[in-house]
Amino acid sequence: VHGEQLQQKLDEVEAQSLEYRNKLAYALADIENVRKISKKDVAAAREYALKGFGKELLDVADNLDRTLGIFPAEAKQSDHGLFGIYEGIKMTGDLLLKVFNKHNITKMELTANETVFDPNFHNALFQSQVPGMEAGIVCS
Repeated sequence: VHGEQLQQKLDEVEAQSLEYRNKLAYALADIENVRKISKKDVAAAREYALKGFGKELLDVADNLDRTLGIFPAEAKQSDHGLFGIYEGIKMTGDLLLKVFNKHNITKMELTANETVFDPNFHNALFQSQVPGMEAGIVCS
């Protein structure tokens, strides 16, 4: 009888041990899942923040281009008094474009006034009617 009780107790302990091992395995799997999800969430948050930052820097690049556009042609000559300022702004814009290229942000040039708006490639702040142009056409 004593041996049967010991065997029964041993079976109970083994069953309980198996139950605890299973719970441990599930807990470890849950921890690993939480770690993977957290890693993805951090990467997504970082990417979202960088995209927002990059979009804001696109406005800076546009303003640098506009600034270069106001210089008269003679200011682009090395003997002109404004040449240093012009060249400094141009170098800043070129450096910004290199940083964009490094991060796969490319400048899209409008080749004609007939470029149709494509939400996969364009971002628009607003839409307005331009006389002589169809709706949905990208212009600067």
